[in-house]
Amino acid sequence: QPQRDANALAVSSIRLHQLLLVVAVLVPTLLLLAAAWWNRQEVMSTGEETVMRTAAIMEEHAHKVFDTVDLVLGRIDERIQGKSWEEISSPAMSAFLRGLDAPLEHTVSIWITDARGFVRAGSQPWDRNVSVAERDFFRAQQEADVGTYISAAFVGKATNTASFAVSRRRTSADGSFDGTIH
Repeated sequence: QPQRDANALAVSSIRLHQLLLVVAVLVPTLLLLAAAWWNRQEVMSTGEETVMRTAAIMEEHAHKVFDTVDLVLGRIDERIQGKSWEEISSPAMSAFLRGLDAPLEHTVSIWITDARGFVRAGSQPWDRNVSVAERDFFRAQQEADVGTYISAAFVGKATNTASFAVSRRRTSADGSFDGTIH
């Protein structure tokens, strides 16, 4: 009997040690998993807040940029109202466009095209034999007065820079399409 009691006690002691070992491993593991889950939730929440703030700032900046571009297009439109293509094609008009373009960091160039898509005045040097008639910002204005139009991205023919155009229709005295300002 004493031998049996000693064996039972040994088995009981082994089981107790096994249980303590399992608890010693399991409890810290569970605590570590809970802490990791909580930390992940905090990081995700902070990240979402940062993304939302950044998106709001970017949206506000984009609105300001497009408002500025719209004002510039309006100023050019007022400046060329009633002017002939000879007057628009003058070096003075290109100098005026360069002056408008210079302080605008977000603007690559400013152009005035005739009804065939040929640039007649610009803020940069250009090839006078190149037409933009196939560009979406030109075609959209040619088909109807769509107001301020924002094009798809493209590489500029004169600037060789990836960009997009914001255009406005130029309408002649009789109401027909007479080119674009972009």
